[in-house]
Amino acid sequence: MEDLELRFGANLRLSDNERQGVRIGESDLGSQFVGHHNTLVAKVHSQRVVNKEGFIASFSRMWKGIAGVSIKEFADKSFLVRFENHRDKARVLGIEPWTYHDALVLLSEVTVGCDVRSVDLNLGVFWVQLHGIPL
Repeated sequence: MEDLELRFGANLRLSDNERQGVRIGESDLGSQFVGHHNTLVAKVHSQRVVNKEGFIASFSRMWKGIAGVSIKEFADKSFLVRFENHRDKARVLGIEPWTYHDALVLLSEVTVGCDVRSVDLNLGVFWVQLHGIPL
């Protein structure tokens, strides 16, 4: 805070209350991890570190659709995805499976009021086509 005062000089004066800052507890963050309408949880299954900014930028472009999409990381390799309309969410779910840098990205719909941290994304269903295997 002192840096701000030095930078802005006499134009900025913080009260004692403002100097103490704001503490945000776990209970205050609870609603940030609750599912809403048109919400998905995405998890990248990779042994490597996932570049969260890269993931968010790439998938925000791919998933934008008709309206906007908001993607936030809430745990390591796990993201909360909120679409502005149901059609965009349904389109994204209809194109599965998704990958990010050759790693599987699993998606799960979240019900309204569900804590997204409790969603288990360890199983995925997809087709595999094999050629040249004898009956």
